[in-house]
Amino acid sequence: LYLACDNNDGRNFKLAPSCSPHPKATLAEVQGAAFMVKCLETLLEKPVEDDEDDDEDDDVWSAFEIPVDNTPKSEKASRNKMKKLLLKNLGPDYKLLIHVDEHFKMCYRSEESPAAESGAAFSRGAMSVLASTPGVAVVATYTHRPELPASESSAVCRDPIMLPPIDPDMLMAATPELQFEDPPSPDDAFYLRCLWATLRLRLSYYVQLRGLGALHARNCNIPATDARFERFLAQFQSSASFDLVTRLKECNNLCADKMNNLLTNKPIGSVQQISRMLAAVADTDEAVSTVLTNETRQMNDITVLEDGRLSVSLMKLLRIDGLDVDVCQTGAELLMERRIGHMDFPQDSPLGSAYA
Repeated sequence: LYLACDNNDGRNFKLAPSCSPHPKATLAEVQGAAFMVKCLETLLEKPVEDDEDDDEDDDVWSAFEIPVDNTPKSEKASRNKMKKLLLKNLGPDYKLLIHVDEHFKMCYRSEESPAAESGAAFSRGAMSVLASTPGVAVVATYTHRPELPASESSAVCRDPIMLPPIDPDMLMAATPELQFEDPPSPDDAFYLRCLWATLRLRLSYYVQLRGLGALHARNCNIPATDARFERFLAQFQSSASFDLVTRLKECNNLCADKMNNLLTNKPIGSVQQISRMLAAVADTDEAVSTVLTNETRQMNDITVLEDGRLSVSLMKLLRIDGLDVDVCQTGAELLMERRIGHMDFPQDSPLGSAYA
């Protein structure tokens, strides 16, 4: 389930504007727990349909503004109510993954305001009742990293969450500027299939790194704010008048240049023994303290494998400025050349076959 507290085209779960958490932090936490139960109840049992033709209903999103409970019983009572709610709607064997987005904005919080501490307590109670309910796993996101010491953060950020790569077919189908009327088929010439596989790979990586936010904003009818990505879409679409081979080459070169800018303009500084991450390291490995120091434990793209060992993403390894083992550096350069150079992947390579 997706539960957003801001930037979700009106479907933003918030404490009602006329309400505020109790000034006493312990009571604010209990209020936050009761608030989250109401959010889940609205999400599961009271779906709101946005009727674009109904101009008279200006209050359609008021269902997402939850009034404060001034007489909450306890966090335990809210947890029991949450469990009954999930059993009723999802069945006895439910396993719920819920993404709480922009959680910092579920109620008013300002560091300069006396309400800062109670607002934080309110949010803490809301998140705690979710995380402590049996059968529920919570992913909380915000525009900034949590203000936690690096040495204390690993206990809350090491649960592996599957993040599949973007689907190039769905991406092209949903974005008019990226569509091909007659793309190569499995029966077409080998060279065409190689160009097509390479383009789908490069386009997927570029959009995932650069353009997902812009496409999300477009789907929410939010005016474009990323001029560079809009220019990319226009350039991609401008090749539609070319013949198929020429267009594949032009679009491949365009995506390669964009990838080159992303990967080489902002390289990541060297990380000691980073090559160990190619084979993954155990979180309890003595050497992991050298790879993941207190300063680097919060590196983006840390990947948890099925056996619990830690690695980093391919994109991270390609952007490291100087790998510490020569053969790793050579391999990274070869792969980088394939990814951002003006050449195509052979059809029988693993990456080429994956996107063919």
